[in-house]
Amino acid sequence: MKIEYFILVTLFIFILVYIIHQYIYSIYEVKVVAKPDTIPPDNKSKTIISVIPINSLGKKVPFRSVPVNFNIIEGENLILTEYKNSKKGIVVLRVKNKPGLVKIEIISNYSLFPNIIEINVN
Repeated sequence: MKIEYFILVTLFIFILVYIIHQYIYSIYEVKVVAKPDTIPPDNKSKTIISVIPINSLGKKVPFRSVPVNFNIIEGENLILTEYKNSKKGIVVLRVKNKPGLVKIEIISNYSLFPNIIEINVN
């Protein structure tokens, strides 16, 4: 009788671990956030762009990060890159004294298409 309980408990634990991994720890999509997305051209202001992995429940995946590539499409002369960590998906940009629009393309392995984020410098 004890061996049957042991087999059932072990099977239940394996199924529970599989479900937790599949729904909570697997990355289904990424979300790109720029805080703030509108900044004044005062040569001091900064914006932080971060890429957040999303699981199947629509929440942030715990203990995981997304490796990405950041490509500046438009407005490269308006910003300076202060910090860039492609493995964690974070970039810190500082603006120059010129107003305009900055477009950044973000490419990851977990996105079907590249994400494009716009930052207004005005």
